[in-house]
Parts: sequence; C-alpha cells; structure tokens
Amino acid sequence: MILDKRALNHLFDDAIDELEVTFDVYFEIERYRPRCVHAVNRMLFSGMREGNVLVLGSNEKPFTMLLQKMGFQAEGFSFHPALKDETADTIGKVSADFQIIRNLQGEYDTIICDDVLQHVDSPPEIFEILKDHLRPGGVLMVTTPNIARGTSRLRLVSGRNIYPWPFGGESLNGDVQRLLPYREYTLSELDTLVKNIGFGLIKSEFIVGMSVKANTWPPLPLKDYILQTIFLAIQKIAAPLRTYLFVAARKPLVQRKPND
Repeated sequence: MILDKRALNHLFDDAIDELEVTFDVYFEIERYRPRCVHAVNRMLFSGMREGNVLVLGSNEKPFTMLLQKMGFQAEGFSFHPALKDETADTIGKVSADFQIIRNLQGEYDTIICDDVLQHVDSPPEIFEILKDHLRPGGVLMVTTPNIARGTSRLRLVSGRNIYPWPFGGESLNGDVQRLLPYREYTLSELDTLVKNIGFGLIKSEFIVGMSVKANTWPPLPLKDYILQTIFLAIQKIAAPLRTYLFVAARKPLVQRKPND
C-alpha cells in the first residue's frame, strides 16, 4: 500500500492523465492537489486501507479517481461551479446543491468535505447530516480556508476585507463579491464545530492548500508569481499563516443517549 506523499503525487498525476481535459482545466485541477494528497495521506496514516468514501467538494474528481486507484470504493459530488466562480446570480443553484447533502442516502466509512464549509449557512446542521451517514467509527475530514492565513492578514492591514460586500456587485475596494452565505473559520472554531456534534477529534492542523505553478494558464504576471512564491515559502515555515485548515474526526463506535 502507498504510504508516502511522493507516491501519492504520482498516482494523482496518473488520475489526471486519464481525464480528457483542456490545458487550462488541467492546471485548474492542480489547485486541488495539495488538499487531496494531504487528506488521502492522513487516511492511510490513520490505518484506513479500504472502505466506502464519499467526497463532497467544488471539484471531487481528483479525490475520487485517486481513491479508486488505491482500491477504495469512492463516489463524489461536485458542487456547482458557482462555488468557484463566485457570481451572485447562481446563489439559488448553490442552495439546491446543498439540499443534496440533506437528501444523502447510504452509509460511508469516510466522508471528505473539501473547500465547501465556508459556503454553508448552518455548519452544525450539515455536520449532523454527514454524521448520520457515517458508519460507527467512520471518519469525517474537512478542509476549509484559514481566516488567519498570511494573505488575509495583509488584506486587512491594507484596509481590504476578506468577507463579501453585502450589497451586490463589487466592494468599495473593487473586489468581486463572493457568494453569500460566506464565512471562514479559525482552527479552534473548526475543532469546536466537530466536537459539538459528538465527533472525536483525530487531527487538527494548518495545511498548505495551494501550490504555485509557473506554467499555469493563463500565465501569472511576474509580480504575482514572485509574491505567491514568497507566501508559499512563508507558509511552510509558519504554520498558522497557511492557507487552509484540516480536521479529521471520528464518529463514536457507540452513540450515547441524550440522558447519558
């Protein structure tokens, strides 16, 4: 069984090569590589070698294809591209996408919730639903942006806000509005969310959620490429400044009754 990140990265490459994608989509998928490899590596490190896995994300294909190559029974649901495009006219479609979570069927050994929590208006409700669809002892893994990442701190220092402009269109600073609802979290908040639902915390950490690629399309301006490279180096040194949060939590083997 593959246990190291280098081998997982090779498998990720093999999975992408099997997809019929355009040049620009190929590098868009690359954005998911660090989170995908990190989550799968944590699964293996925790002793998970087989089972049913559900992946929920703005692009679940890299996760499911990698997991299937490793022998897992993996299925996924990609939320509407609105989660990525951040255009206000698709809010209704996003709401319909999250309704699918409420209508889930079946049980899973692992559920991966990748990069969508920030768009959920009621995280406790969603976590309760996901918990109901985990087998006893099953694991929930969550990735979501770190509100305290280095780039957010710089935005705030310069007078810009990381949250959506509530009145539509662009903010006073010219930033494109994110879809509402939108909320980012600290690591302690994410820990508290999963604990309050009754999960047992396995792992809680800051991760480098995105890497920098020189050959992306369209190409990055030189200034942006240099800045992103610097930010990436800082993230590797200072964990609290990393772009994403990662939490793994286990559903109890025995469900306690309300009066226990």
